[in-house]
Amino acid sequence: GNFTTTKGAIGCIGTPWICTTGSVLALAADYYRYSHDEEFLKKYLPSMLNAADWIIGELKATRKLNKDGSRPVGYGLMPSGMATDGDTGRLVVKTDNFTLWGLKKFSALLCELRHQRAEEINKETELYTKDILRAVEHITRSDGFIERKISVKGEKIHSKFDYVSGSQQLFFTGVLDTDYERMADFVKYWENNIADGPFMGKMDREVVYI
Repeated sequence: GNFTTTKGAIGCIGTPWICTTGSVLALAADYYRYSHDEEFLKKYLPSMLNAADWIIGELKATRKLNKDGSRPVGYGLMPSGMATDGDTGRLVVKTDNFTLWGLKKFSALLCELRHQRAEEINKETELYTKDILRAVEHITRSDGFIERKISVKGEKIHSKFDYVSGSQQLFFTGVLDTDYERMADFVKYWENNIADGPFMGKMDREVVYI
């Protein structure tokens, strides 16, 4: 990706998706909240803080106005980069959605722990949430369908991921609530144009990650 640094980012042994850091933060935060494994927390909290700092640093780097003073659509979002095995670009639904998911879970954990940095990271999380919601407004079409990306120069997008990595994931992570004002339009479009019988996509064309 187009990062300012990778210090603090969490990698993986497979394809380096940008959302890996946020996803690992989510899993680690959930693990501790349910297990209360103090040894785990002692060992990994410094790395979790570094991961959160990396995310926040990359977000701050994109908070730049256009020359005319307007806000670009990607203001305050993660930079362009690899989002899935076949997508490179500004994939809001895969990259930002799951990055925010992890940051929110980690922020909640810090609040529970009454950590000295809880308030700081919570403020950054709230700001990130607002910036993603603004982007979602931009990528929501008039027919109710929510695109999964912001179009950028040089992007490489595979259509086979349009639905399995689609905007329904915004509801899974809680970025959008089920009472979202455009949800009915989104579901109606999905049912009328994408669903294939009992399946929410054509199974001969799509792949499902578990």
